Amino acid sequence: MTNDVILPINQKVIFPSICVVCEKPNPDGEIELNILGANTQSLAVEVTDLALMGRTYGTNTNNEIKGIPACKSCSNGLKWYHRILKIATYTAWIPGLILAIIMPGPTFLKVIVMLGFVIAPPILSIIFPPSFGATFYNGKATFEFKSANIAEQFKKLNEAN
Repeated sequence: MTNDVILPINQKVIFPSICVVCEKPNPDGEIELNILGANTQSLAVEVTDLALMGRTYGTNTNNEIKGIPACKSCSNGLKWYHRILKIATYTAWIPGLILAIIMPGPTFLKVIVMLGFVIAPPILSIIFPPSFGATFYNGKATFEFKSANIAEQFKKLNEAN
């Protein structure tokens, strides 16, 4: 479970001077993370694009978050969590496809196995959330904190901004 703070995507954010991992005041470092996001168009525009062009035109975004306070000893773990999550999100379908191809049995069972691999990374990130994460979708940035204390301070700092 995370404590979420939703802000406009273009708002400059201010973090409280607390490590987002261990909650130590005045941490001795900062990190930056690149997190993918998405923008979609309205349902009417997507249906029209699909009917006229045969596809829809949503876009992916690359969102850089700078100045995230974290102790130097905590930084590597948080960076690695996000790297592994990104890699797993893009590649989890590969072992699922290989297993579905070589596995005997009915097609519907193979599809279920493949989908299990595809949805595993996001489900695991919900069950085992990072200390800090973010989601960017349609002009909104959702900052996710494991700590309710940090989330509350972050919210206060950025509502006043």
